[in-house]
Amino acid sequence: MNFGSKTTKLTWTKCFHYGPLKDLYLCDSIVKMSCFDKKSNIWETSELRRWLNGEFYKEAFSDYEKRMIEKNREDFVFLLSIEDFKKASNLGLKSFTVDRWWLKDSNPKDNNSTATAGSVIGSYYYVYSDTEHIGVRPAILLSSLFDQKFCG
Repeated sequence: MNFGSKTTKLTWTKCFHYGPLKDLYLCDSIVKMSCFDKKSNIWETSELRRWLNGEFYKEAFSDYEKRMIEKNREDFVFLLSIEDFKKASNLGLKSFTVDRWWLKDSNPKDNNSTATAGSVIGSYYYVYSDTEHIGVRPAILLSSLFDQKFCG
């Protein structure tokens, strides 16, 4: 599905239902190569979260599209958790890329590393959060009614 036409066409894949009347969509491509954060591996305070919900959100989506995006807790745009990544992989999520890309979960055994998805379906591992050149594949939530109205 194409969504995010303000600056560039982005293609998204519906991964699964995410709570009542919401569907999780993952961008098919990497939108940026970046570190997670230079000082922390915590999603809530990360530079990457600020960029996704600030500059990226403002530049990627029209005002009309922004009204269709549902918040995931406090974020309009977010990274998959390990749990969401596993669920999507089990449901046949295609990698669409040979590059690694960030997930939002911190390593519980190391305060300096964050999860990143591998290019192999279903594989993930931890790398230091200040590692440059890891891909960013944003995720969004859209109303399940969006699918019926615009895609069906």
